[in-house]
Amino acid sequence: MKVLKPMLHADVLTVTCKTITQNLKNTRVLNNEVIRPLNKPAHAAGGIAILTGNLAPAGAVVKTVAVSNGMLRHAGPARVFDSEREAVEAMRKKAINAGTLWLFGTRGPLAVLECLRCSYLLPQFLEWA
Repeated sequence: MKVLKPMLHADVLTVTCKTITQNLKNTRVLNNEVIRPLNKPAHAAGGIAILTGNLAPAGAVVKTVAVSNGMLRHAGPARVFDSEREAVEAMRKKAINAGTLWLFGTRGPLAVLECLRCSYLLPQFLEWA
């Protein structure tokens, strides 16, 4: 947070009943490779991207550093799941072909948690393909 302080309203009270400035007074960055200065970002273009298209008419957010460049564009089959249970069931029934994009619709941060079990089962699914 100390690195981001110039971008924050540091005079605002926090849950500690102190301002951000007061909370950061005795802090320092121990490793500039982990918490990088604002003028030396790890990625020039930022860490997230907004996706649009027929599967996300209102838009979607992707953490770009977690996705290889080859996956930032997809032309091919896609399945939208409303829950982890639905995705796992499709895997078990072998109802998803290799190369199919999996999306968890209208889930927000909860989709990350739901993907954990799917990620665990994915190697087994790849053996089926």
